[in-house]
Amino acid sequence: MAKYSCRFLNKDGRIDDVEIIDCDGDKLAQARSSLFFSQRDFPAAELWIDGRLVSRYEKEAA
Repeated sequence: MAKYSCRFLNKDGRIDDVEIIDCDGDKLAQARSSLFFSQRDFPAAELWIDGRLVSRYEKEAA
């Protein structure tokens, strides 16, 4: 299993919180991080493994 980090970004684009996700691949990690992001109150998040950006999520402005 690989360790992914879902980094939740504040309005200034700085990391405010991190969730570690143990998964066997990018697609499963993306599904889990997307769910975590939808449940949290942050404007953006990024999913990383090692030094590679896997996905970036942003909430639409209201």
